[in-house]
Amino acid sequence: MDYQIGYYVHHHGSGHLMRALAIASQLDASVTLLGSGLKPYEHLIPQKVTCIHLPTDVEDYQDQCYRDGNAVNVLHYAPLNVKGIRDRNKMLCNFFASSFPMIFIVDVSVEVALLARLCSIPTIVMRQHGHRNDPAHLAAYQSASLLIAPYARQLQSGSPTWVDDKSLFSGGFSKYTSAKYAVNEGDPKQVAVMCGKGGTSLSSAFLIHLAKSCPLYHFHGIGDMGKTVACNIKNITLHGELKDPLKLLESCRIVIGNAGHNTVMEVAQLNKTFICVPERRPYDEQLHKAEMIAAVHYVNIVLPADLYLTDWPKLLDNVEHESINWKGMINQKALYEIASAVHHLAVESLKTC
Repeated sequence: MDYQIGYYVHHHGSGHLMRALAIASQLDASVTLLGSGLKPYEHLIPQKVTCIHLPTDVEDYQDQCYRDGNAVNVLHYAPLNVKGIRDRNKMLCNFFASSFPMIFIVDVSVEVALLARLCSIPTIVMRQHGHRNDPAHLAAYQSASLLIAPYARQLQSGSPTWVDDKSLFSGGFSKYTSAKYAVNEGDPKQVAVMCGKGGTSLSSAFLIHLAKSCPLYHFHGIGDMGKTVACNIKNITLHGELKDPLKLLESCRIVIGNAGHNTVMEVAQLNKTFICVPERRPYDEQLHKAEMIAAVHYVNIVLPADLYLTDWPKLLDNVEHESINWKGMINQKALYEIASAVHHLAVESLKTC
């Protein structure tokens, strides 16, 4: 049966796109990515995957009568008189009309999920951690034909039973799930400090603080840590944004990083000791994720406000001697199971088309 798959990718950070690319690689159908933040990552997107670049949904100089009021309980973001929103919704509706029969995956947007349902398109909505029992999230979940939670069921709590019953808990996966990598603990004196692109408190200034506080350890800064402060501290290496930090992560036993989904799954996949710094995010997503992980797997949580108050020599010495146990976090078959669920939904939803 011929059908297409549309995949909406949220623009915040790079995690949504990385997850989309991992899932798309397993889908046996034509895939089109749609989003307003795809252009910086075009070099990562396979040629067989089509991209539709949506305009942003924020006000600009054309929106002279912009109004952000008249809140609607079942919508998170719906300001009035924004041209970008009108244009992107027109493009989405045109895509739905021209690409049917299709399945539409939403990662993530309540408004896009509801628009697809209003256009009579079978949808799949990705779940995330955080406190998401508000009317808008529940409306999106209710509108979807399937929910996918890209983590183990034991890492979910507080959601209504019907939401969990509607969800495929795939177990965790990362870009290393299908890769060959060295299975070793790494050097306990080598510490990777990873930061993503969604906003982080793990800056180069913090890295310098770490290095001066812990002269017995060598710290590897991975990612954009803001303005680099010139220094002659020998136990710091700033690597910047690496195309693939696998070899470097293999050499380190300890990882300090935020609680973004991809970071957590990569650390778990590579079986590293994790010191988690959950950043402030909508619906307390990172804090909730960190707490769920800590309840099942022993990880250390350091809040951003405590970065310069923590006794880092003591903490690193403690975690250096901890056993590592990420059992049950990663499902090697997760991507296959997600692809199978997408295909099954397509067959059931579109078999009479």
